[in-house]
Amino acid sequence: MEKIKVPHPPERELYIYLQEALTKGFLFFIITVLFTINIKADEVFGPINYHISSPVRGLKNELFKIYPQQVEKGSIFFETSYSWINIWNYKKDFFLIDMEVLSVDYFISHAISQKELVSVNIPVYYISGGHLDSAIEKFHNSLGLTNANREQFSRNKVNYEIKDTKGNIFSIPSEKLEGYDMGNLNLIYQKSMCDNSNLTKAFGINFKIPVSPMNEVFETIEKKKTDLTLSYSWTLKKKKENHHLQIANTIFGKNSLGDIKIERTNATVFYAYEKKVRKNFHVLYQFQIDEKISKYVPEFDKPTHIMNFGFKYKEKNRVYTFSIIENMIVHDNSPDIGFFFGVKHKLK
Repeated sequence: MEKIKVPHPPERELYIYLQEALTKGFLFFIITVLFTINIKADEVFGPINYHISSPVRGLKNELFKIYPQQVEKGSIFFETSYSWINIWNYKKDFFLIDMEVLSVDYFISHAISQKELVSVNIPVYYISGGHLDSAIEKFHNSLGLTNANREQFSRNKVNYEIKDTKGNIFSIPSEKLEGYDMGNLNLIYQKSMCDNSNLTKAFGINFKIPVSPMNEVFETIEKKKTDLTLSYSWTLKKKKENHHLQIANTIFGKNSLGDIKIERTNATVFYAYEKKVRKNFHVLYQFQIDEKISKYVPEFDKPTHIMNFGFKYKEKNRVYTFSIIENMIVHDNSPDIGFFFGVKHKLK
């Protein structure tokens, strides 16, 4: 890993950090205002179900967004989603994670009752150096924001190296990371507790089945152990908007990355504001906080904060989703920026 002297004093870093946070928040606020027109609509479209919030897909189980819903027994839903995520995580003397992840998620759900859904998620992804590095640098420069030393490394390359405070090092050659691969399977059970009130609830269980070849590369699975996530969600339905809250806790089957220890459990809090613009068009603003992943690696000993802005558009038996994913507050332990597109079909 290259040694780089950071040119800014602590006061300058704090100023730049606050400037960047306020600028990003202001931009998202303006976009939200431009899109939110008060038109009556009654349907709940639900949160955007992106789930790439850790530096590497497969490093830890991700939160699947669930919300209370009543569906016809026997219904079958099929969803395909596409994500393009740019990851730049750098901390002098401790880690350099640089890559882009293109992923396709296949998601099929079956209603075993009006209030129960059983789902299977199959992810496929492609890791490369990507093409966004230069564009991101120019965008940040145009706003007077920092690039977190991105410009001092070669662009569009794959790097993965982590060192903890005990001196343990975990690194992966780029040739082992680059290319297509299958992710781990996820089995999800969801039970909704719906009644005639505006406040409804749902309980979910997610089992991550370790079938990905990348488990051996990351050394995160020992004897094919699985991860387990338990979650509880609430939806508050109003005339012109919906509010979604979900809390979850994940128990990892293996709590290490090579010789670097990670936390055995990980808590998540997720909130989504769903604005009903038109009957078939809803705008969503989402925020997710994940607990620290390792107390032995600087920056990764802090929570991750992911902000997401997007919309859902319904056309007959399909729902189309588009969103932008951005990290906030702590920038060195989560993806820099991402784009998400999904289509959900009701097959039966």
